[in-house]
Amino acid sequence: LFDFDGLLVDTEPLHFVAYKEMCFKNQVHLNWDFTRFCKEAHSSALGIWEAFQKEFPSLLKEKSRDALYQEKKEIYQELLKTTALKLMPGVDALLQALATSDTLSAVVTNSARSQVEPVRKTLSILNIIPLWITREDYQLAKPAPDGYLKAIEQLGRKKRIIGFEDTLKGIHALQAAGVEAVLVTPKCPEEIKGFVHLDRIDCICLKT
Repeated sequence: LFDFDGLLVDTEPLHFVAYKEMCFKNQVHLNWDFTRFCKEAHSSALGIWEAFQKEFPSLLKEKSRDALYQEKKEIYQELLKTTALKLMPGVDALLQALATSDTLSAVVTNSARSQVEPVRKTLSILNIIPLWITREDYQLAKPAPDGYLKAIEQLGRKKRIIGFEDTLKGIHALQAAGVEAVLVTPKCPEEIKGFVHLDRIDCICLKT
């Protein structure tokens, strides 16, 4: 089982830019760097909005969170049209291996189908993975396990299921679904011990 953004495809920087442009459109200067964005956006389902409420309360005074998020999604959709997309390191080899394997696989993402399909069209090698569970397919977003439980239901529960995530909320979703969880991160384990119990998961650190 695979996450999508930031794990298979290098789209997280685009999400960051989309949030920055949405804030700018609403007279707020988002002065975070990419590391700070990831910390807030990836910790919990509403992490980034809770941070916005605390640091930029004016952002949510005139418009609802849903309205602002819709603006962000529209900006992101436009960025997908003009940005050269690329796979994350090692993903091409992984997909080539899956193509010659009898291993069942699926993608489970919090992103909407409209955000995923343009990427699959551009990077067609992703379609080696046959099952795609997008945000429309389940009730509660990660860190709830709903999306992963949906994938397991459709694939059929097997003796061993392994899930790969690059965020803590994704790891929590895998664990809640009863899946062996692997965290893929550019940070070394010592730097994230305060955020996750590493004795309960495997951790792959990418050297950058």
